[in-house]
This record gives sequence, C-alpha cells and structure tokens, in this order.
Amino acid sequence: MPQPQILIVDDDASARRLLSFVLTDAGYRTQTVTNGYEADRITQNQFFDLVLLDKKMLGLDGIETLKRIKRNNKETIVIIMTAYGTIRSVVEAMKEGAYDYITKPFDMDEMVATVRDALSEEAAPAMPLSISDEYCFEGIVGKSSVMRTIFQLIEKAAATDSTVLIQGETGTGKELVARAIHQRSSRKKKPFVSISCAALPENLLESELFGHVKGAFTSAIKDRVGRIEQAEGGSVLLDEIGEISPAIQVKLMRLLQNKEYEKVGSSQTRKADIRIIAATNKNLKKEIEAGNFREDLFYRLNVIPIELPPLRERVEDIPHLVYHFLKISNAHNKYISKDAMQALQNYSWPGNVRELENIIERVVSLSSGDEIRFDDLPEEIKRKEKFRKGQKSDELEETLTLKEAERRLILRALERSGGNQTKAAQALGISRGTLINKLKEYAEETGEVKRET
Repeated sequence: MPQPQILIVDDDASARRLLSFVLTDAGYRTQTVTNGYEADRITQNQFFDLVLLDKKMLGLDGIETLKRIKRNNKETIVIIMTAYGTIRSVVEAMKEGAYDYITKPFDMDEMVATVRDALSEEAAPAMPLSISDEYCFEGIVGKSSVMRTIFQLIEKAAATDSTVLIQGETGTGKELVARAIHQRSSRKKKPFVSISCAALPENLLESELFGHVKGAFTSAIKDRVGRIEQAEGGSVLLDEIGEISPAIQVKLMRLLQNKEYEKVGSSQTRKADIRIIAATNKNLKKEIEAGNFREDLFYRLNVIPIELPPLRERVEDIPHLVYHFLKISNAHNKYISKDAMQALQNYSWPGNVRELENIIERVVSLSSGDEIRFDDLPEEIKRKEKFRKGQKSDELEETLTLKEAERRLILRALERSGGNQTKAAQALGISRGTLINKLKEYAEETGEVKRET
C-alpha cells in the first residue's frame, strides 16, 4: 500500500516543520505550503489524501481555502487546525466539509491519532452538525446497523395489523417505536392511546382500560369511557405490560383473541377495533418461568417482537443523538468538544437514551459559550472517563505546548543521530545553526548542555 500523502498548510514555519517531522516519523509522506493560495494551486494539480489546514492565515483564510481544496478534489480529507477560543468558527468549517478539527497547542499523539482515524477505511465525519433524514426515523435517531434493522421492522410491522411486543431496557425508546408503528400504519388518522400498566393498582387499571358503568363500585358515580374505547380504530400501547396482574391478563387474552371486552360492572360485550402494541423492560420468558406471566398471553403479544438495544451497544449513534437533542433544546449554536464527545461515547448509560437527553438539556442550561466542554459534563461521566484513562480524579491529561513538543522532537532527533548535530538538523529540516540556538535555549532553561559527538 502506498504511503498516504499529506499536505500541511500553515503560515507558521515552526508549526510546519514540527508537523512534517511528526507525520513523516509516523509513516506518512508530507508536503508543506505557507498559505491558502499555494494550497489551492497545488491541489489543482496533485492529489492529497489529507490536508492539515490552519484556520487563521493571512490572505486566503482557512474557510475559503477549504472550499477551494474541496472544489479541486471532493475526496481529499481536510482537518482544520485552530486555536482555543475560535471553536465557534469551526462549525462553519465542518459545514463546508471539514472532517474534524484539532486545537492549538495540540498534543502530538492526539494529532497523529486523528490523522490515522481520518485515513482509515471507516473514516466518517467525527461530529455531525445536523441530523440527516436517513438517520432520523419518526423521531428515532440512529445510523448503526442494529437501528437500521429496527427501522425495517417498524416498516414491516406498520404494514400489518398484528400485535407487537417491544422489549428493551428503561429509556431505550419503546414508546417512540410504538408511535412510529402507529404513524406508519393505516390507522394513523385514528387515536394513539398509551397507558402505563404499572402506574395503577389492579382495580383502577381494569377501569382505566375497559371503562366502567355507573354504580360498578362505590366511587363510580357515572359511566366512564376506557382507553380501549377511546382508541377505537387506532392503536393502544400497553406500556410495562409485565406488571399486570393475573386477573387483568385473562381479560387481555380475551381482548386479543376475540377483540371483545366488557366494561367493569357491565355484562354487555363490546367489540374493539384496535391494534395492540405492548412494551416491557422485563424478560417475559423469565416471568413465565416464575409463574408471574401467562405463557398463552405472551405468545398472543409476541406476534412481531422488537428488541431495542441499550445505548451502550450502539455508541456510534451517540453523536447523532447529541445533535438531535441540541436541536430540540434550541441550542443550534452549541458545539461539543472532541474530548466531551469521547467521554459521552465511553460512558455506560444505565438510563440509556432518556438519560442522554436529560444530560444534554442540563449542560445546555448550565454551560457558557458556544462550546460544550469536558468540564461541563456531569461528575459521574467525568469520573468514569478519568478512571478509564487511569487518571486520578483531580488530574487532566497533559497537553503539550508547541514549544515543548518541538523540544522533545529535537532531543529525539539527537538521540537517533547518536548526538550528531549536523545529522539531527538534516533530519529535522533545519539548519545546524538553528539547532544549536535551540539547544542553547534549552540549556539555559534546564541547565543541560548538549555536545556534538
């Protein structure tokens, strides 16, 4: 495989040399230019796999240069280099087709990792700025293969009138899926009625579902229309179906089997033209084994099963969900820093999508400025991320300054050359005099003296 070709565009000579040395050392071929006009000219005649482009340059700025590079070759990956405090302008760059951004002063290992990720076969924009229609299905957001399968199941279920059983952990979006099925079905112009089976005791749940007649019990001072009747012609979501009592299970069996029911206190049989969708966070097969749930009712409900994955099993959807929730929060100008996004993707999300939505709403309310940073995240997420990196709770990962990175590279070049300053200078692409001046500067700061061997 040929080495990827990288173009470095920066009007800072030290930055160009440093980047070129680090990337060459990492196995890439590099070329450097000093401004946007040169970048435009060279990319018209030569293909580069990737361009590292400084955002702020004299003459043609980074955004305009980006547009020209993309016009010259759409396949070229562009990574913007920008200083802290100018993140807001990165949004514009990402909209113009930039793959990602790195901030100055940058950590060299992080920079190389970003380049490597961008050049990998799986490269895709790191942080989407808007949600493509392709990834938003009736309010359900996801691009992962498992969510695409869920979307296909919803389409197939919506085309039938069969009963659907949606299973998944709390917060995975079971009601959204139920609503999507209804909205895509022939019943969409009729009511969608949802009831939480765990929210009411048995006697009240029966009345809530089927309704009651006046005098059915002490407080029944008038007839009541139940949810089944309210949903006539439409769909009923029985949420937390695993919580219903054996007596209600029997009545549901009759409803599912014969589409018939009776109001509480009445002997009159009524017909129901509804579609039943059930949802639960329980494992109903285990509930059957424990004697808590009827096996025949399970099979009546489980005609079309849909299993929703927890968020921790589809982390590639998190960036899209984040920007979806930012949009919902009317925070269109907010932008997530890379380390904050990484922390969100590394978190286990016990509360799933619902927890993510709540956290985004919280950080939008409490963060200042346009960028949501790592420090803006809740403590439990920051603590998990620092622990994952092997850091103490009060430590943050060190970011090298450009000066410190330059010093380390010069010392490394000297080590590789056996202390020969001439060879080290040639490897670095600088003059021997410049190298000697740098070493004198370091010696004054540290007390170290470097001698040629």
